[in-house]
Order: sequence, then structure tokens, then C-alpha cells
Amino acid sequence: MIGTVFQISLLRLWNNKQELVMVLVLPILFFSIFAMIFSRGVSSGDSAINVAIVDDDMTATSQRIARLLKLQSALQIELGLLNTTKRWSIERLTRVVMRDHDVDMVVYLPDGIEANLQSQSKSTVKLFSEGSNPIGDQIIRVLLAQVISEASRNRPPSSSLDNASSANEAPSTNLSGSAETSAADAGVSDSLVDVETTHLFAVGKHNPKIAMYAAGIAVMFLLFSATGAGGSLLEEHEAGTLDRLLSSQLRISELLAGKWLYIMALGCVQLTVMFLWAQQVFSVDLIGHLSGFALMTFCTASATASLGICLAVFCRSRTQLTAVSTVLILTMSALGGSMVPRYVMSQEMQRWGHLTFNAWALDGFQKVFWYDMPVTSLQLEVTVLLGMTIILGCIARLYADRWDAR
Repeated sequence: MIGTVFQISLLRLWNNKQELVMVLVLPILFFSIFAMIFSRGVSSGDSAINVAIVDDDMTATSQRIARLLKLQSALQIELGLLNTTKRWSIERLTRVVMRDHDVDMVVYLPDGIEANLQSQSKSTVKLFSEGSNPIGDQIIRVLLAQVISEASRNRPPSSSLDNASSANEAPSTNLSGSAETSAADAGVSDSLVDVETTHLFAVGKHNPKIAMYAAGIAVMFLLFSATGAGGSLLEEHEAGTLDRLLSSQLRISELLAGKWLYIMALGCVQLTVMFLWAQQVFSVDLIGHLSGFALMTFCTASATASLGICLAVFCRSRTQLTAVSTVLILTMSALGGSMVPRYVMSQEMQRWGHLTFNAWALDGFQKVFWYDMPVTSLQLEVTVLLGMTIILGCIARLYADRWDAR
């Protein structure tokens, strides 16, 4: 009898294509996605850290440091050499560069660094980080130590520097290919130069990253909630309620619009409750970012509502909807940054992520809560999310004619 029960269960699995996909295809799909993310293997090269250099010393030594930094394969130097002025302090300049030019870190070489190195006096090099990539912070500190040591000895750059740590390697990796040389370089630079790291956008904030984690998780669960609520269409169709509604004066467009409005409003409530909880328990500054939060919440909830309606219209049963939505939502969440921070992904993986709601929503919430940017800066994210809302809504309406014809 035990064998009979086993055989019946096996046959039922074989005949249920949706369950078979969940059992066999989903694990392979997720293994492939996470393997590509953590191996950084989608693109042919590793993801470089975008860095800008501010040189207030403007001497041969400081320019040599800048040239050596440009040789590093782990770094992508942006904007050329910059300088501060009385009007543009280093903090103000850094904020503008990071916000407007997609720069992850700014290396500040202050006035007097060459004189201090020549006189064996202590100097301070400031490293300003936007704070979302802790791995990058450690990598560039090690690179700076070796580069400053090279520049202070006035020797040509070694070929090993070009093979320095890549963005996916642990910070403890030998940058020079020789443990003795790397340790000696770090010791020399540590005795002459302090590297002072400042997370510029985290200053004055309590648990600033909590808002980003909340946004990532919220968008993923919003997608599940939207598809679950959209599934009520299939339940009404199976029960015959939908046919009775459409035989009245109710049009299919009005039905879909009413469902969309309900799912969108439910999503707004869910996001609001989550962030209110984050404010009370984790001290997230929701009130100080209320306008940006409200706009991103509306756009995100609108897009997820359209997706939920579209999936419900395309699927033939609630079981099929559950299988399809689970695979799609988990894939979108993995690529879009809801499950894994996007800074560990290669540049190409990050571009793939922008095919999802999650990536655009997270970009918008990051601008609001991390960079403290105004509502006007959200134009791109708002346009994309609302565009997805309209496109998916139109597709759902066209395909819903199969119900209206009945």
C-alpha cells in the first residue's frame, strides 16, 4: 500500500505541469541567478568602483597618486581631477558628484600632502563614500595604501597594481601578488598617511540603510499581494460570478479598473504601514521624506497592481496563477535587488535588473531616503513605473475580451 500511495503521488506530480515546474525548474533558475550574481560572471569583466579624485595639492606627487589610481582595474575614474573652492567645499562637491554622476566614492588629496610625505610628516587622505557598498570601501583603502607608498618612493608603477583586487574578491587578497611587498607597502603608507573614511549620506541619520531594506522587502511582498488579490478574478470566473456581472450593465473595462484601484490602494496601505513601523521601531525618518515616499509608493503600487491584473487575465486557473507568479516574482526580486544588494552584482546584471519593478522602485526610494533628493529628481523612476502601469493595463484589457465575449 505504501508503494501504491507513492505511485499515485508521483503520477499526480507528473500530470500537474505547474507543480512540476515549481519542483524542477524553479531551483535551477534560482541557482543560475545567484551563481551569476555572486560569481559576477554575466559580464566579461568585473564591476569597477566609480571613483572621483579631488586634488587640492596639485603637485607632482598628488598627480602621481591620481595616475596610479587610474591604472587600477578595480576602479573606474570619473570626471578627471577636481578642485575645491571657497564656494565649493569638499563636502558640497562630493554630494553633487555622487548624486549627479553616479560616483560611489571620492578620494580627497588635501593641500600639503607632497610636503608632508617628503618631510616624513603625517598626512590625512579623506575617502568620502556614499555608504551603500562596504566591500568597495575596504578595497579602495587597501589600494590607496599601496598607491601612496608607490608615489612616495617616486618609482614607476608596478605591473602588479593593474591586477589589484577586483570588486568581488575579499579585501584581504594580496594586491601586489606578494604578501611581503603588500605588507611592506601598507606599513610605509600607514606610518605616513591616515586614510579617513566618511559615509557622507549617513551623517546625522539613525539606521539609514533600514529604509532601503524595507523598500526591497516591501516591493517583493507587494508583488505577491497584488497577484493574490488579482486572483479573485479567476475565482469569480470559476464560480460563475464574473459571467453574471458582465451580463449586467458592468463593462469589462470598469471591472478591471475597479480591481486595479482596490489592489493599488491595498498596496499603498501595506507600504505605509511597513514604513510607519520602521519609523517607530527603527527610527527611519519617514516624516522628513513624506512627499518623495508618497510619490514612490503610489507609482510602485500602481505598477504592481497592473502586473497582478495582467497575470490574472492571462492565467486559466488559480493554481496556474500561483505557479507563474511565484516564479516571476522571485526572479524579479533576485534580479531587482530585493533579495541581494545590487552593489554585489556586475554592471550587466544591474542593467538586467532594470527590466523589473524592483530595481526602479529601489532606485527611487534610495534617492528619497539615502541621498535626500527632492521629488523632482524622481522623474525617471516615476515615468518608468507609470509607463509599466499603463502598458500592462492595456495588455490586460485587450486579453480580457475572452471573458467579455462570454
